[in-house]
Amino acid sequence: MTASTPSYKLKELFASTAPYYAAFRPRYAPEFYTLLADRFGLDGTQRVLVIGPGPGLIALELAPFVSAVVAVDPEKGMLEEGRRLAAERGFTNITWREGDSITLPAIDIEPVLLTVMGAAYHWMDRDQVARDLDRIIEPGGAIVLTSGGAPGDPEPAP
Repeated sequence: MTASTPSYKLKELFASTAPYYAAFRPRYAPEFYTLLADRFGLDGTQRVLVIGPGPGLIALELAPFVSAVVAVDPEKGMLEEGRRLAAERGFTNITWREGDSITLPAIDIEPVLLTVMGAAYHWMDRDQVARDLDRIIEPGGAIVLTSGGAPGDPEPAP
């Protein structure tokens, strides 16, 4: 192991935390989703990709605005919690896929208008992710990065 190689595996960091993320992780402001809908003309016909959705906080909020959400996360527990929450809310347009930013090119993802990433972005090789997403995002689409605010802040960021 080199000095730059972490001594943990990312998948191990979040094992068994999914219900706590779902219950206690600060939400993004509702205006964020309205802004995306307005800016990108989300009318229920678009597809979006959410990388690192955890239990689906972003995916669940975007689902009413689009025809399909593809949620890609490396942690099976997070995906299971996301599926449970989607079923609880009656969403059938979210596909939960196991993977991460490194395996993204090998995942069969149809073109999307938007790719949205929250806090998971800081774990990624940002340049490589941008290159990989350039092949997936439709013309006129975008990569959207969002922050939930400062650590420990229970209120959504403005």
